[in-house]
Amino acid sequence: MDERNLALYGLANGYIRQLRKYPVVLIEKYVEKKYMGNYYNGLNSLNIISCFTNSDVFHSDEEIERDIRI
Repeated sequence: MDERNLALYGLANGYIRQLRKYPVVLIEKYVEKKYMGNYYNGLNSLNIISCFTNSDVFHSDEEIERDIRI
């Protein structure tokens, strides 16, 4: 199944109103070394991470997109 097309279909037809990102650290050895590694466990959305870190969602999203480990 193509998740991207499924999400686009859901957004276009009103089944999905908001997409949320739940970042995950891809390499386990970086979890302890990276300050944000404890938040990037797949259980916290970007909204929750932004509240914990006192940053905006846009800044957190840009940081995640730039980091290849997440």
